[in-house]
Amino acid sequence: MKALLWTSLAVGCLGSLFVAPSLALPEADENGDYGQLDRAYHTDWVAVDSHPDGLNCRMNHRYELFDLARPNDIYNWPVDRTLTWGQRFETLPSMAGGVFYDDRGDAWLFVRFNSNPNQPEGCFVRANTDSVRPIDR
Repeated sequence: MKALLWTSLAVGCLGSLFVAPSLALPEADENGDYGQLDRAYHTDWVAVDSHPDGLNCRMNHRYELFDLARPNDIYNWPVDRTLTWGQRFETLPSMAGGVFYDDRGDAWLFVRFNSNPNQPEGCFVRANTDSVRPIDR
């Protein structure tokens, strides 16, 4: 009888628990860009660029931080390193959300290589389905 009572209580309690719906992964627009992220601070991604040399990750070491007052022609910045196909990485969001924009309006993700929020180290990859895909942890 006690087991039946405990089972009834457990089912009753579990039935009333609120389970948050899983958040959808960011979706790309019709051009394949992840510019307007549904989850503004989505940070988990995987490189999907199949180029044999890897996915270019660009950084201009003349600038310590991304600054809209400086030229933001990220596409012209030197390649700092490459990410291999299937490599998972975390991003550091911008103040405006999950992406940074260059002077052409293209979206970029900042690939983070350390966990120091005051001096983040990393580089930028295009936020496009040809280059990256969002993943769950």
